[in-house]
Amino acid sequence: MKTLIQRLDHRHGIGLVLILHVVGVLALASPLAPWVVALTPLNLLLTAAAMAVFAKLDRRTVLFAFVVGALGYFVEVLGVWTGRVFGEYAYGDVLGFKLLNVPVLIGLNWSMLVFAIGVPLSRTSLPVWTKVLLGSLAMVALDLLIEPVAIHLGFWNWEQTTVPLQNYVAWGLVSALFFTLFFLLPLRRENPVARYVLAAQVLFFAGLNLVLGVA
Repeated sequence: MKTLIQRLDHRHGIGLVLILHVVGVLALASPLAPWVVALTPLNLLLTAAAMAVFAKLDRRTVLFAFVVGALGYFVEVLGVWTGRVFGEYAYGDVLGFKLLNVPVLIGLNWSMLVFAIGVPLSRTSLPVWTKVLLGSLAMVALDLLIEPVAIHLGFWNWEQTTVPLQNYVAWGLVSALFFTLFFLLPLRRENPVARYVLAAQVLFFAGLNLVLGVA
């Protein structure tokens, strides 16, 4: 008898990701927002799970995902404690359990976004340096969409009244390191859900910028 996982295919994962993000936009734009925002960690976990279940991973690729998550997390710790990486900022309580003042799920988010952007780029015939550049620019562009929403919903806050340029420069440089490793190491870069996760993230944050009026 097949298990539930065996009965699923990537279309179920894509459907789950799209439903989560569409419902999320509608709910966060409604009077239910104060209660729905607390489900943000669950949304992140389910999205990452949808990517992982249908990915073709080997041990090396799984290890890489964990390394990116760990490095991303510790860069954030360094950033929060020193203010010398991204600027002076602090995390709120929306993203769940924090260790060293940084939500543990931030590491998962770094890893998920690297794969969500990197997998579609890996299918092109572009030179590695071009893929790294485009991947880093995509991460910065996504962060431009995320910042107003994240501040509005209490994911994190900045000491300055505006997000410092330093944040975007550092975000791009850290992303460039991760994408360089992603494209140079012998990894399995096959994931039918990845591009839909990227599309869902873009539509989710772009939609919230519009409906919340925070752009």
